[in-house]
Formats: sequence, C-alpha cells, structure tokens
Amino acid sequence: MPQEQEHEKMEKNELAVAVEEATAAIAGEMAEWYMQHPQANLSEIEQQVLRARKRFGEQLMHTVLAKRGTEREVPGPSCSECGAEMHYKGQKKRRVVSSIGETPMERGYYYCSKCKRSIFPPG
Repeated sequence: MPQEQEHEKMEKNELAVAVEEATAAIAGEMAEWYMQHPQANLSEIEQQVLRARKRFGEQLMHTVLAKRGTEREVPGPSCSECGAEMHYKGQKKRRVVSSIGETPMERGYYYCSKCKRSIFPPG
C-alpha cells in the first residue's frame, strides 16, 4: 500500500477512535441520567436526549477541528495583499461559533512580513 494511502487510513482510524470515545462518553452520561431519573416523563427524557445530542455534536466538531488544526499548509498560503508566501508562526487558539455551538480550536497562524498581515486560515 502506498505511503499516502497508509497515512490516510491511519488518520481515518484515529478520527474514528476519537468519535467512538465521544459517543461512549455521551452514552454513558445518558445511561447514568436515565438510572437516576426512573420516573422521568417523555418531555424530560426528550430534553435530556436533546442536551446529549448537543454535547455530542460539540464534541464531534471539536474532535474534527482539532485533528484538522494539526495539519499545516506547506507552502504557506499566499498573502491576499501582495501575493507573497506567508510564513507559519505556530498554533493559535480560537473559539468558533457555528450552528452546532461554540467550539474551541487551534489552527495554524500565518504572517506576511512584507505587508504585516496575518491570517488564521479556515479549514
């Protein structure tokens, strides 16, 4: 198997494991809540399921973004002002807001020494 395919398979497996761990954690929380609330009515169960779904979505988003944030563009992106290659300056923490909720993430930060511009490119 070519090295690139092997690397992709390894990344896919790592992501799958992280998703399984998040699923197990949320399912465990849900099971514990269920055992502590034997008299819960349909509305209460529905609200708990919706909260668990929200937490799972946020965790999944965080996991995927964290994995993507470790990847660094080589070469760096081009400066939108002058077109020169921007230089990698390390990781920068951000909180992004999406329809899933607010998610912390770390992503590569790039800087153009000519134009004094910096970017935090989207993934």
